[in-house]
Amino acid sequence: MKRIVICQYAPGRALAFKQWLPEALVIERHNGEPVPDSFDAIIFGGGPMSADEAARKEFPFLEEDLQLIQQLAHEGERAPLSAGICLGAQMIALALGGDVAHGPTIRGWNQIVPIEPHALFPDHSCIQFEFHSNHIRRLPEGAVLLASSNHDKVEAFRVGTGMWATAYHPEVTRVDAERIYTGAGLEPNELHNDQFEDPGIAAFRSSQMFFEGLFAER
Repeated sequence: MKRIVICQYAPGRALAFKQWLPEALVIERHNGEPVPDSFDAIIFGGGPMSADEAARKEFPFLEEDLQLIQQLAHEGERAPLSAGICLGAQMIALALGGDVAHGPTIRGWNQIVPIEPHALFPDHSCIQFEFHSNHIRRLPEGAVLLASSNHDKVEAFRVGTGMWATAYHPEVTRVDAERIYTGAGLEPNELHNDQFEDPGIAAFRSSQMFFEGLFAER
């Protein structure tokens, strides 16, 4: 069985991953839990903070994980599988020389359009959950763009064959989204339902395909 580690950067943020990866080990980085010395795969999850230099000074665990990302990228194909989700994707971009900038808040269900067919996505497009106001503006050198949307040019990318990143949240289903909204204390007009239609079963199937495809890569 593969040993999968999920780095959590705020309370409860890794709950949604457990439905797809029930055996994964959640590391509460926000509480100072260290990343294990060995693992087969690691996922850098989402969080309420940014990944910029100021945030990394305020939250030293972010700087530690950014350096871990650099180490994994340096090891190339010998490294364990790694993935960055939302904040984690921003960390991968910054760690490897890309740019991230603050911009409009994207919140709700969004249509993700693959650049070309890939095992992580349905053939043409998929519905996935977004919740971020920091946007990846430039990919690291050598990174490959995998998907875009009307709201972000960079929705998914890979570095080499073992490092993957999504600006959206493939782990989140409709139930998880409601929990996140409740935890954030959002008002009804802040849910952006006027911009994003209810995804129904489509989001669940897109998420299922993502996790099946991710671990089929190694």
